[in-house]
Amino acid sequence: MEKINHVLILLFLALCARYDAKSQRIPLMLIVPFAAAILAMCFANGLFGGPDILIRMIPGIFLILVALATAQAMGYGDGLVILLVGLLLDIRITIALVMAALALSAVASLIILITKKGDRRTRLPFMPFLLAAWVVVVGNL
Repeated sequence: MEKINHVLILLFLALCARYDAKSQRIPLMLIVPFAAAILAMCFANGLFGGPDILIRMIPGIFLILVALATAQAMGYGDGLVILLVGLLLDIRITIALVMAALALSAVASLIILITKKGDRRTRLPFMPFLLAAWVVVVGNL
C-alpha cells in the first residue's frame, strides 16, 4: 500500500509542479480530485484514528498560515498540497520533504541573484522544488 501512496504523491506533485512552473498557480480542479484520492487512501490505510491525523497536518497548516501572514509570499496552494501529501506520510518525512524543497529553492535563488537573472523580489514556483525534494527524500528511504 505504501508504494501506491508514493506513486499517487509523485503523480500529484508532478502535475502540481507543471502547473506551478507555467503559471505560478495550482488549479483547484487539480487539487480536488487528488484530495479525494488521498482521503480515500487514508481511509483504506486506516489513517483516520486519533490525534495522529492532526499531527500529520501540522506542516501544511503551518505553510497555509505563512501564506496568510506574508500576503502569499508562499501560496495557499503550496500549503494545501503539503497538507494533503502529509496526510499519507509520517510527519518526519513531510518535514524533511519541506526542508529539502526550501533548501533547493534557496540554492536556486542564490544562483539567480549571483547571475543577476533576477532580484530579491523574483518569485519562484515552489512545486518543482517540492517534486525534486520528493525524489531525493523518497529515494533515500
